[in-house]
Amino acid sequence: YWLREVRGLTGTHYGCGEGGCGICTVALSQIDPETKKIKTVPINSCLRRLCALDGCHILTTEGIGSQGSGFNPVQTAIADGNGSQCGYCTPGWVMNMYALLEKKNTLSAEEVQQHFDGNLCRCTGYRPILTSFGAFAKGGKLCGQHESVKHPTAMLAHNPQPLRFKDDITGQEWFRPVNLEQYMAIASLIATNRPFRPICASTADGVAKYYGGKDTDNAVLVDTSLLPELNGSSLDG
Repeated sequence: YWLREVRGLTGTHYGCGEGGCGICTVALSQIDPETKKIKTVPINSCLRRLCALDGCHILTTEGIGSQGSGFNPVQTAIADGNGSQCGYCTPGWVMNMYALLEKKNTLSAEEVQQHFDGNLCRCTGYRPILTSFGAFAKGGKLCGQHESVKHPTAMLAHNPQPLRFKDDITGQEWFRPVNLEQYMAIASLIATNRPFRPICASTADGVAKYYGGKDTDNAVLVDTSLLPELNGSSLDG
């Protein structure tokens, strides 16, 4: 909603609203808390709260190229390859491919083929899209021609701080702790009669509408994205 209705960036389309179709995909870049390097990933913008974007750089399809400034090779590839028919899903495909090229500039054909399980298209049958993007794979005519958009220099100096926001209408609170001690302190202070939900990608939150949303009012949401202890798994022994 915010991208389209407030910022006027209507290139990002709205689809299922639950992270299942990929139509609203944008590229998110931020400093990885472990490697301290910039990491770019595709995200479903319908699931990402605005308050969860502190320190992040968001790119939409307008941000990587346009008719006025010149199109990005990813945008040109899908157009020239007849990978767009009605066009409604196209920006999501473009941004997912852009994020993949940001992650790895030299790709195999299989890596391209296996990357888009989160993007749906009801027009093309997928083959024109995958053929278009396959040109960026090793041996393809577009291999090595990725054009990366510069990140804001302020990202490199960003120092995450604990955050808290509250919706006075619903009573919902959102916290972003920066270490496990802060997370435990928040959990210990919350009344037992309030829903407490750790969130990262918000995929569970995205389908809450099918269950009436009864546990979202007055809920406490805690963003765990900066807590490495809660963002992985390991086996002992």
